[in-house]
Amino acid sequence: MQVTDLTGGRGWLETAAAASVHRIDRQLGRLADVNDAGRSAEQANANRAAWEDYKYHGGPWAPYALGADQSVHCKGRAVDSDDWYTAAAAVWRENGWRQTARYNDDRDEPWHGEYFPDLDQHINDPAPEPRDTTPGDNMITIARWIKTGACYKVGPESIWYIGSQEELGAQQVLYGEMKNLDDVGFRAVIDSNFIPWAVVEQVTRGQVYGTNGRYWSRSAAEGEAGRAGTKRVQSSLDQVAKNLANVKVTLS
Repeated sequence: MQVTDLTGGRGWLETAAAASVHRIDRQLGRLADVNDAGRSAEQANANRAAWEDYKYHGGPWAPYALGADQSVHCKGRAVDSDDWYTAAAAVWRENGWRQTARYNDDRDEPWHGEYFPDLDQHINDPAPEPRDTTPGDNMITIARWIKTGACYKVGPESIWYIGSQEELGAQQVLYGEMKNLDDVGFRAVIDSNFIPWAVVEQVTRGQVYGTNGRYWSRSAAEGEAGRAGTKRVQSSLDQVAKNLANVKVTLS
């Protein structure tokens, strides 16, 4: 399988699928939203284990996920995107992408799309040069909150909990070195990106709707109002720190 980097910290896809995403970038006039793209076998199996723990053993909520032997993410032809909640969804469909994980039960994943070359109306269009995005251009901060030891990728109205050293290393390549922040610095990053403090706790616990319960963005949260406890609950830095005192974090 030949793979291509999507640029902008969006991960990788199989080359034909990546070319489609780059055409979508051009048509939208911005980087298409990609929260998760190609996935390692290790991550796919971890996601499956988290879902099985939720489904069968009373563990925290986790989105439905297939193991590495079945996951289209591992084949580089699947993307999780908030664009499905907006008018941009029509552009994805025109370029051969379909939501293939819509169910009327707790497996529902409206953010998940898969690429079908036969449905791509622009497959013969020349793929544009990937947009140049250097670390920092997208206002992304890799932040470790010293008080709890937890590490996050933080951007405008979005936050992603970083749960492993491998993931941290990959994110630092894309966005620059992790910043170790005290309460004052961490508060500034969270507040300046308009992220509710309750969400910081929820992504750390794996209790929101996004990838493995660890990702939140306002656009998707408002599109899925009330889903998985992502409503705007009032909280504060001190309350979140207290609530997370006994939560094990990988990078502490």
